[in-house]
Amino acid sequence: MKVPENVTKEQLINDLAQLRRRIHELERVEEDRTRTLEELNSTKAMFEGLFEFAPDAIIVVDRLGRIIRSNKQMERMFGYSQKELSSMIVDDLLPERFREKHMEHRGKYMVEPRVRPMGTGLELFGRKKDGSEFPVDIALGTLQPLSGELGTVVVAVIRDFTERKQTESNLRYLNKELEAFAQAISHDLKAPLRRIEGFIQILSEDYSDKLDDAGRAYVHRILAASRRMQDLTDAMLGLSKFAFGDLERSTVYLSSMAKTKAADLAKAAPDRRVEFLISDNVRAKGDPAMLRIVVENLIENAWKFTAKQPLAKIEFSVARIEDKDVYCIRDNGAGFSMEFADRLFNPFQRLHSEDEYPGLGIGLATAQRIIQRHGGRIWAESELEKGATFYFTLS
Repeated sequence: MKVPENVTKEQLINDLAQLRRRIHELERVEEDRTRTLEELNSTKAMFEGLFEFAPDAIIVVDRLGRIIRSNKQMERMFGYSQKELSSMIVDDLLPERFREKHMEHRGKYMVEPRVRPMGTGLELFGRKKDGSEFPVDIALGTLQPLSGELGTVVVAVIRDFTERKQTESNLRYLNKELEAFAQAISHDLKAPLRRIEGFIQILSEDYSDKLDDAGRAYVHRILAASRRMQDLTDAMLGLSKFAFGDLERSTVYLSSMAKTKAADLAKAAPDRRVEFLISDNVRAKGDPAMLRIVVENLIENAWKFTAKQPLAKIEFSVARIEDKDVYCIRDNGAGFSMEFADRLFNPFQRLHSEDEYPGLGIGLATAQRIIQRHGGRIWAESELEKGATFYFTLS
């Protein structure tokens, strides 16, 4: 190659040096591209494996409802091979009675695809190759649209809901059986108790003059024990009801409930000096009747255990802790030792004698059952003679 006469030796050396640098840069770019492709291929292989052998069935559907991708779990769940699924539309996997409605919803969804919650209380069913139907659930409760070479597609993760449906059915049956059992026990206990109370009443009224003071005291104690036993059977039946009864949800104004209960207690005992500090506008989502019982039981519990204070203080408030509302009832009453805290919410367990603080020992157990029904929890902090604080959350 002939070098132009006007190019100096120095210029030629510089040009060669630049060319070498450019070649080196291109080599680095090619190395980076090769490494990136290898990483992409490795990542793709990993996700292919995750997709193919995921524990849930996964399906990818295009705008026309055609199944463009499915995994092994789809084969196991519906009985079709992946090759068969690739020639089907998603509506083929539904019972016939749902297909027309599903096609209508799918068409509307594809006009404006977005992450869409499936909602609650929606029953979905799949149809297997053999024609049998089974309940299904869209995992995480959403449909996920994605954009790519094939345009917009929708990814859905499907779970067989059969076992869970059966478990829920069995649980409802067992709940009804348990409630019926509790009612039967309550009734069977009450009948003899009423007879005992009736005979004791006759003995007290008709034979009182034949009994000495000790005999009349025994009659009174037997009558009181009989009535307490009836109260306990009623409490047991109520506990069963709150643990397994139907649950409704709406906005519940807890502040109003607390203020109403405080006013009723103050009216019933005008000689007591009690300062109530109840925060305004405390509300929650839950069953109004059940949450009223929780608030009333906790306020009444604080009222009872502050009875010996010359000036009792009972507070009701709410605080936002770790993105969750934590409701609080605090008092300056008798308190308790935390080593016995695990007994607080057990039915008929008491940390103080009945002579000191009368009651059935069922109020906190009832509150716990209701709060657990709402997906929350309840706990307490206390020291002897330094009051107690009860906290609870709701889902």
